[in-house]
Amino acid sequence: MAKDSNKFSLSKLKEWIPTWIYEKFGIIGLIAFILFFLIGYTWFNWDKVKILPGISTIIDVFTREPIPSAKDKFMVLVANLENDQNGEYRKGIISALSDVEGIAVEHLDRNLGGTGSGDQATENSREKAREFLRMSGAQIVLWGSYYKGKVRGVSLRMEVSEEVGDGGKGHYVYQDIFLEDKFYKDVLTVLTMTVVAQQAVFIKEKEGRPVANALKLQTDKVHKLLKADQLSPENKKKVQESLAIALKTLGEQSGDSNALLEAVTIDQSLLDRMSSTDDPQRWAEMRNNLGVALFTLGYREDGTGRLDEAVQTYQASLAESIHEKAPLVWVKIHNNLGVALRVLGERKSDKELLAQAVQAFQEALKEKALEKGSLHWAKIQNNLGNALRDLGERESGQERLFEAMKVYLEALEALSPNKVPLDWAATQNNLGDLHQVIGMRTGSANEISEALKRHLDAWDIYSEAGHYHARTVFTGIQQDLHDWAALSHTGESVPPGYKDKLASVHAWAMEKNLGFPEYRP
Repeated sequence: MAKDSNKFSLSKLKEWIPTWIYEKFGIIGLIAFILFFLIGYTWFNWDKVKILPGISTIIDVFTREPIPSAKDKFMVLVANLENDQNGEYRKGIISALSDVEGIAVEHLDRNLGGTGSGDQATENSREKAREFLRMSGAQIVLWGSYYKGKVRGVSLRMEVSEEVGDGGKGHYVYQDIFLEDKFYKDVLTVLTMTVVAQQAVFIKEKEGRPVANALKLQTDKVHKLLKADQLSPENKKKVQESLAIALKTLGEQSGDSNALLEAVTIDQSLLDRMSSTDDPQRWAEMRNNLGVALFTLGYREDGTGRLDEAVQTYQASLAESIHEKAPLVWVKIHNNLGVALRVLGERKSDKELLAQAVQAFQEALKEKALEKGSLHWAKIQNNLGNALRDLGERESGQERLFEAMKVYLEALEALSPNKVPLDWAATQNNLGDLHQVIGMRTGSANEISEALKRHLDAWDIYSEAGHYHARTVFTGIQQDLHDWAALSHTGESVPPGYKDKLASVHAWAMEKNLGFPEYRP
């Protein structure tokens, strides 16, 4: 009876307290009491509360670290890995990459998912990775999970931004690497090599200087790993694919043709062992990589055999049905095809090949997935302008030349000397070359004056960056002054308003021990 009485009293008390508070303090007092009660309950029962549905997500939102910002550095973001107890594998990856000079490695305190089966899951996680790349300005995002299957290890995914500086949608490349437990430290060298290869591309784009020594060190380590022949066949294939990409970059930046030849051999071997129907997009990307290596070799050689091979390789890539599934890959291959056709057309003095180059660039620019005004779009516009200029130089009329001018000017509208100075300078230089051609064809000193203006603007950027293209533009400036002297009837040795800038060029030329007889201060 006493127990029932206690229960009754307790239940009555629970009912009476809120009623009393409401009558005494009103609705505000009652709300304050409820909040106080909830806080007290949560405090004393936190272990149960924090695992309730939805609560863990809310906790994650409020406690996770902010998204890092690259601020013009080459940055790698390492997201949380699934099934990674205490973040040990993530910390190991960050530690390994942090040892590389010039790379900022930051923890991205987010879960990107997409580590299950199915293309859609992967694509969803890739889209998240791209969004974080855009938000942070970083170049690489790594994510994945620890796999506890027959062969244990970290299944790592990597999204790479190939754009530098404009913050647009850009072009992205995806790779996956398996860090097998048995060879974890060894396979980390593959990841490091892949990241260093991307860093080398970034520095070349942004600063105009090659960074081949650090990359050579990493490719040598991966060669030793492959020579030991201890990896599983599938993992070995992935390592070889990463090595071929790194060797291509090494060959481009160091002038090492043997590195390019090895990249060609590896790519051809991998392609021989796969069918285009297995994974059309991956197959097309690998053929594109093979085409780039063949083109770079052919560009350095006197003949046209390698260039012909590169064109055929790109065309074979486009024969696959990748347009709908991977439109920006399709755009990239069309752009590379156009570049190869243009060089081949110049070598063979073949107007038809140059016309095909123009068509390839125009096809790439038609793609709706290519964001108009983006850096990627502007680069293709610049390439189209070059092809139109080369074709126009071989024709009697001036229609192609003025079409090239329109294309260059549209590209410049999308480029900023503050955000992407080297790309802006490249287009200014090409526009200067075009004005030079038109000036000599029409006998116009005004066109030559405009050519000089464009060349000087480009030279300002290149010389300040210490870029090797400063010498190339300097040659154009010399030609401008020579042509001005031949066409102008003003009696002035230089066009009006350029003496101060030319004095700076003269000082630079003297410092570099370069002759500059066209201008005397």
